[in-house]
Order: sequence, then structure tokens, then C-alpha cells
Amino acid sequence: MAKQAVIYYQDMTEVGMGFLTLSSFWGEQWFTSLAALRLDMVHHFGNDYKIVNMNELNEEAMKALEAFHASL
Repeated sequence: MAKQAVIYYQDMTEVGMGFLTLSSFWGEQWFTSLAALRLDMVHHFGNDYKIVNMNELNEEAMKALEAFHASL
């Protein structure tokens, strides 16, 4: 069984930049809306995906995500 796809996002629409996303399968990518992000996820992964708001991560998880982002 394949591992569930997980994508992390940060809403930057208030500054006119859309949604920044990070994932192991796409790296860093920008989307115009969460609807566009969900549509892409369903297209590529069916229902086997999880979208996580970066603002809801604890400090330890955020540090790990920042390290991953730096490695891209």
C-alpha cells in the first residue's frame, strides 16, 4: 500500500501571493486557492492525501519542515 501524500500549506493571500505549499513529491509550489490545491491533490492521489496548515504545527514539527524546505 502506498504512503498517504501529505502537503503543507501557508496562506499568503493577504499579501497577494496565494498559497505556498511544501511536499516531498512537488517540493515548493504555489497555488492560487485551496480549491485549486485540492483539485490537484485529488487528480494525482485520489482520496489518499492530507493537507496540513503550517500555522497549526507545533514548534518541533515546524523546525523539521523548515529543515526539509532548506534541503529542497
